[in-house]
Amino acid sequence: MIQDLQLDRGAQESTFDEQWDLTEIQIITLDGFVVGWMQTKMREDGVFLAQLFVDTHYQGQGIGTEVLNRLLQDSQSVGLPVHLSVVKTNRALQLYE
Repeated sequence: MIQDLQLDRGAQESTFDEQWDLTEIQIITLDGFVVGWMQTKMREDGVFLAQLFVDTHYQGQGIGTEVLNRLLQDSQSVGLPVHLSVVKTNRALQLYE
């Protein structure tokens, strides 16, 4: 992905520690196995979906859809919108749309 976007890998790695906050991480499990993780950030304008990762082996099985639907339901139940940003070349673009 970094190569496709022509991003500076060094710059990406240097900001990782700043962006990674363990309190914002939720581990995604299926049948007792870790299959991914999601990072959400509370902001003044709602919930920001910072990262959603499902292991390649488990992609295409509806896991990302289920996780995203639960996030939307939970946020809606407390009256908060969900925001995200995604690059056009991301394979998950269709999921987010």
